[in-house]
Amino acid sequence: PDEGRIRISGISLFDKAEGIDLKPEERRIGMVFQDARLFPHMRVAANLAYGAKSRGNSVDPQALDRVTKLLGIDHLLKRYPGRLSGGEKQRVSIGRVLLASPRIMILDEPMTSVDRERRDVVLPFVLDYCSSANIPVLLVSHDTADVARYCQKTIQMRDGKTL
Repeated sequence: PDEGRIRISGISLFDKAEGIDLKPEERRIGMVFQDARLFPHMRVAANLAYGAKSRGNSVDPQALDRVTKLLGIDHLLKRYPGRLSGGEKQRVSIGRVLLASPRIMILDEPMTSVDRERRDVVLPFVLDYCSSANIPVLLVSHDTADVARYCQKTIQMRDGKTL
């Protein structure tokens, strides 16, 4: 931004007046896109560990076990992304972000490729996980049922304008 201030949980990511402008890799913003953006040359296990390793940390084995089991991807750790379904890729993408210990998570239609049965387990898990870790979540969704069920605050937009 050219002006203003962006703070998450009391930490300034950007503040024009204070001269603060953290590099993207220092902001710890976990982003899950509609399409899983996995590294095709890395197995699922390496994709999951990537976020933590890029910050110089290793993945906590207990967290890895918990996240992979609840996302239903624990049996996929040795596979390459090209051998996964769309829903499996999306769940790996979500797991990678969770294991990177973000300050905030931005979920852009994260359940698009996930079947309804798995979606009803995965989305509540992600939101509960973030709530217990005090991680704010911005959920972008066209699914009004999900928004009504899971969101504390909502902003409805149409044609780029807030309604």
